[in-house]
Amino acid sequence: VLMAVIAISVVAIYYIERRWRQPFVLKVTERGLWFPRLFRYQLFPWEKFNHIILHNNLLTLDFSTNRVVQLDLDSRVPEDERQGFNRFCARHIVGERPA
Repeated sequence: VLMAVIAISVVAIYYIERRWRQPFVLKVTERGLWFPRLFRYQLFPWEKFNHIILHNNLLTLDFSTNRVVQLDLDSRVPEDERQGFNRFCARHIVGERPA
């Protein structure tokens, strides 16, 4: 029984380490933002955000619960793509709220 527990622990540690070695990828869709968790992604719908701003290499996520998350991007995003991303997020955040 002890050997089975040790074997299961080693396998679990292997999968956790493999997941942590992967790059952090934030998926942006029409439904919201998908954040990576340990074994799956979690959806944060647009109505959970006040603002989402991409400026230079810094992505700022302002949640409606007064929590702010800032992520430093690996590569520089061109200005036109930054503006398009910011417009896309602003349109979805404003569009999801009731009048």
